[in-house]
Amino acid sequence: TSRRALGARGCLDLCMFAEDRQHEEVHVVGSKGKVHAEAPACVVTMHMPQPASSRVPPAKGQYEQHTTSENTEVPQALLEAGHHEGATFYELEAFVNAVQSGGSAVVTIEDGIEAVAMGVAAELSIKEKRVVDMQEVM
Repeated sequence: TSRRALGARGCLDLCMFAEDRQHEEVHVVGSKGKVHAEAPACVVTMHMPQPASSRVPPAKGQYEQHTTSENTEVPQALLEAGHHEGATFYELEAFVNAVQSGGSAVVTIEDGIEAVAMGVAAELSIKEKRVVDMQEVM
């Protein structure tokens, strides 16, 4: 679990092959709702409930009323090229375009450093059985 500057907390459970299948999911839950993304299905589901005055379960159909799903089509050639449903392809394409045009990279060095630091913090947290502040590993 990581804690961010304004008090937000997050948790990463990376377990892509534990179930012996290539299926990945990302869940983001916040005070305004939740987002669920799946791959290789390429479906993103967003649920933004209306504020409730009590902890009463929603009426029939109310959950669906505030839920939308979006399907992103990925060209078959990208699906056959490897995993990540084309994300690696598009990331590399953007990088090549930035180098050739002299523009900025979409994914920065700082993004890479933070991604590695999150992994280091997660490993340290597991090893030492404690919350690790990101500043310790940056």
